[in-house]
Amino acid sequence: MAMVKIGKTYYNDQPKDVYLICGNAVRDGETFDAKGKDLGKVTVAAQEHEDGNTLFVRLCGWRGKAKDVAAVRKMDCVLAVGALSKQEYNEKMYYDLDVDFIAISGVKRGGAAQEFSDPPVSTRSKSSATASSHSEVAAMDKTERKKLFSLLRQFYPNAKQLNPVTMTAWAAVLEHYDYTPVKAAVLDYAAHNKYFPDLSDLLAPLHNAQPVEEPAVHPGKAWMKPYIEKYMKEGKK
Repeated sequence: MAMVKIGKTYYNDQPKDVYLICGNAVRDGETFDAKGKDLGKVTVAAQEHEDGNTLFVRLCGWRGKAKDVAAVRKMDCVLAVGALSKQEYNEKMYYDLDVDFIAISGVKRGGAAQEFSDPPVSTRSKSSATASSHSEVAAMDKTERKKLFSLLRQFYPNAKQLNPVTMTAWAAVLEHYDYTPVKAAVLDYAAHNKYFPDLSDLLAPLHNAQPVEEPAVHPGKAWMKPYIEKYMKEGKK
């Protein structure tokens, strides 16, 4: 699950935060008639808090996006981008995302499921060779990332950057690095700087701690990249 703020948009001259959300649908998507306009809705588990509670976000697809949102099925892994709004009801917060972009893992446009097969032997051999050349580099797991954030919190207890959104974004990058050299970089940085670091401040000095080949570590996440890159390119036009 991931929920990261990636920008800002305006509606009726009012600013609205734009979020990227990746999570599993908790039920099938549905289509509604909203005063003559097509509306698709589906709820996804978007973020897990440290206390174990889950934040749910309702994805809303209007007009052309209604069918895409309604096509989501329970337990589908969904990637969505759009403006996030929230409202309180009976002392509980509810979150809605007006979908600008949506993709379902393993599903092509038109609903045809992609068939994923093992890469050719030559490709696997090349990947294995790459992994072997970085055999000393191990991907950072969730427990190690929590240790890293805890260490940063000890040095910078009042840092506003230590919030769920920023930590989720950092985790997406840190999971491809070895814990030990990154921890050493944190200790070295803290010894010389009184201000909280940017992620690049910690990773730039790691000449030998190169990112692990993502397909070899997280093959299930590779499908997200082209969709994110496409959305970011469209947003710059």
